[in-house]
Amino acid sequence: MPAAAPPTCTHKPVRLQRPTPAAGWTIPDGAAYAGPRSRWRNPYVAASHANTTAGRATVTLAFHEFLRDRHKPPPGWTNPIPDYPDDDTIRAELGGRNLVCTCPIGEPCHVLVLLAAANPRGCTPNRREGTVTTFTVQRCCNGCGQQLGDATEWETVHASLGLGAFDVRDECPTCALQLPGGAE
Repeated sequence: MPAAAPPTCTHKPVRLQRPTPAAGWTIPDGAAYAGPRSRWRNPYVAASHANTTAGRATVTLAFHEFLRDRHKPPPGWTNPIPDYPDDDTIRAELGGRNLVCTCPIGEPCHVLVLLAAANPRGCTPNRREGTVTTFTVQRCCNGCGQQLGDATEWETVHASLGLGAFDVRDECPTCALQLPGGAE
């Protein structure tokens, strides 16, 4: 089988933090608000420790698992939040846009999951400017090691919390064919 073409390089939208309180602050042009009380909110809420890293990680992981399971339902799965926008709507309305939430930058946030769901995996080359070198973490297939493109910020945060790497074999042109239900 011929090697897959390298990922296409694209603009990489980012997460922005809305100050709290937000008096006088406006959402930048082209960005979308995805925080509490918005259509794009995280439907999972950590009642006892919501404002801690552990609380945000718990509800962000629950949101990630919801989108993953909705996309590829495990046997017997029932959608617990049927009114949440579907994957096509997420890509159409949020793709290419920066997203705004109230969670602190550098902390787990469901917006990182939305950014990954709304945008194709990027392919950012390392670059050197003067004495500063900027690099990105690349994501490889769990099965064969083929490079798939940039790791998403959510994948990086998830791994930095000691939670390991997500299985992305379904994104790999080689391994996806070998998975149950893979393309013929």
